[in-house]
Amino acid sequence: MSYEFRLASTSDLTSLAGLIDAAEIEGASFIDDPDDFVLLAFALGDSMPKGAVRCRRNIGSHEPRYWYHVGTRVHAAPDLAMFRRERTLLLGNDLTGTMEIAALATSETDVARRRLLQHELIGAAIERLRAPTHRIDSARIIAPLPGLRHDGVSPFWEGLGRAFFPGDPEQARRRFGERWVTHVAALLPKHPLVVSILPESAQAAIGQVPDAAAGYRDALLAHGFVVGQHVSVDDGGAVLELHASAAPLR
Repeated sequence: MSYEFRLASTSDLTSLAGLIDAAEIEGASFIDDPDDFVLLAFALGDSMPKGAVRCRRNIGSHEPRYWYHVGTRVHAAPDLAMFRRERTLLLGNDLTGTMEIAALATSETDVARRRLLQHELIGAAIERLRAPTHRIDSARIIAPLPGLRHDGVSPFWEGLGRAFFPGDPEQARRRFGERWVTHVAALLPKHPLVVSILPESAQAAIGQVPDAAAGYRDALLAHGFVVGQHVSVDDGGAVLELHASAAPLR
């Protein structure tokens, strides 16, 4: 099946209800903004979109965005024959200025068609983001993936974020949209956190991709994305990265 792509406009807001998060539709900040847009996919001859993906250029330029950088801390004492390597998490804004592909969704129920559409949507989004008619401040594109959840609850959040913000993350997301992470970051520790102090369930969730997002991940990897060193604040989901020199797999 072939698809055609175009940017979402105000006339598409109703039909986006099943694809884009309600908080984003209510704000509709992606309408008529060349640096913040939703790309729609249509089956030929169909008036209802089959898929959508949110794209941004120069993220964090108006309001800080936060992630955890996954690093390493080494404890070494040669005289004691000790060498211990620990994973660390450091809250920060070091992905500011990059381009972003996010919130990819499709209404295709057939697995093969859904994977094809995901692949084609990502390719169309990359092409649109890198269009020569727009100024590009960064050669890097990031794509956050959803993290692990069990019955809607993130073990990563329960093991870390819950200690600093006892409220309901989903309720906060419905109220503030994606900006809720920016607000809650003010409550989170700014110094490096040693991962081993977290509950085992939280440690195991870092950078993991749920089965439901495997097709999305595979489509990104096929376009040259690689797993980076950042995870999302709310659920520990992996953030994939594409660099200018990367070429898609054939």
